[in-house]
Amino acid sequence: MRNIIKAVLAPVLAGLIVFPAAADPGSAIERTSLGLGYPYISVRNALTPRVSVEGRFAFSDEIQIYGARGYYTLRQVERLSLLSGLEVDFVSFKTGSVSGYGLIAYPFLGGEYRVAERISLLMDFGPAFIHLKENDFSLTLDGLEWVVNLGVYYHFR
Repeated sequence: MRNIIKAVLAPVLAGLIVFPAAADPGSAIERTSLGLGYPYISVRNALTPRVSVEGRFAFSDEIQIYGARGYYTLRQVERLSLLSGLEVDFVSFKTGSVSGYGLIAYPFLGGEYRVAERISLLMDFGPAFIHLKENDFSLTLDGLEWVVNLGVYYHFR
């Protein structure tokens, strides 16, 4: 199952970055931003002035998360943007003698503030629906957790 999810998620993440660039190669880099948050790195591409997509990778010694996000700008007032969106992640974990995989999906609401022409700060929060499965005993865990994301983005435009 893990290989199937990775086989599906990897092309989706690549498509989020490649297809917008192929549509208008002259300005693709101008719509791209790199994000660094706790504990993730990301690449985001604006498809339109209101819609953008992002590929994310979060990591620690025991957990890896590969994800995709869609953003919609609800309102923009000067340097502040009010955002909503959806994130879907694939999780792989190995902690001591326990290993497994799972999925996380959550809607979020937040804001992004341009502190400089090319630098912005992002904060969002939302309820994350989590489904994890342990490999050896086929145990599953389903739950709801509130997630807060903080990040700094460098915009190439």
